[in-house]
Amino acid sequence: MSASPSTELEQVAAAVLDGRTDAARTVLIEGGERARNAADSALQARLLSRLAVLELRLGEFSAADAHAIQAAKLHAAEGDAAGQVASLTYAVLACAQLRRYDDAYAAAFAAHDVAPQGSRPELRLMATRALGAAHSAAGSYEEGLQLFARMIDIAREATLATWERTARTDWLIVNLG
Repeated sequence: MSASPSTELEQVAAAVLDGRTDAARTVLIEGGERARNAADSALQARLLSRLAVLELRLGEFSAADAHAIQAAKLHAAEGDAAGQVASLTYAVLACAQLRRYDDAYAAAFAAHDVAPQGSRPELRLMATRALGAAHSAAGSYEEGLQLFARMIDIAREATLATWERTARTDWLIVNLG
């Protein structure tokens, strides 16, 4: 299954919806290779990031971590802070599932470094969520709850309702867990 950059996401989505995750993985891997060969590191980063998400959903956490870290490096080289923070967040989630808490914290702190206080609210929210997830996974529930509460405040101040719901859900899950 080959694809052009404009149709790869549609092919991946169709394959996943049809339960053909191996086909989706193949499209992403082949697209990533074509992007690498064409020296299109921005496209390669996006495809690796999508591959990391797919691997997370499939429970392939080691592969998800490797793809997420590689994507984060490429996003950083491209100056794409949002892509970098998102990819580092995927690495946090993968490492947490693998019980590699030091690696989860390292990725979360790296995401936080990319999204300093003065950056866009969405970037700060992603980075704060990554750190909250790392704390919660490692058993530091109070720190996780504080970060999710901070997310609620940031989202409310920026009138980002979707992010506020996400933060409230994360806070509730940790609080009930």
